[in-house]
Amino acid sequence: MNINDRQNFDIEGFKKDYIEGVEPKILKEKYDLSNTSIYRLAKKYNLNEIRSEKKQKESKELSKNIYEDYKNGIKINELVKKYKLTDKAIYFRISEFKKTCRD
Repeated sequence: MNINDRQNFDIEGFKKDYIEGVEPKILKEKYDLSNTSIYRLAKKYNLNEIRSEKKQKESKELSKNIYEDYKNGIKINELVKKYKLTDKAIYFRISEFKKTCRD
């Protein structure tokens, strides 16, 4: 059956789940879709770009939070525990956030 022929297909729910990163296997089961249908819907509604922008925004926000905690005196080993990242990842995010502040 064609998606357009479905009376009760929850396109908004599908879009939200896709953008949130729900795995294709789960999307297939939840919405009774084929891999091809998932791909076509994602392309039709530009969901890959939206998901990518969302992830970038979340990543920048995380780096900002780490940087602010670091500036407020929280030690690297405490940041490692708080954010569940390696010390190398913490240093990288601090460094990256400093660069964006200078631009």
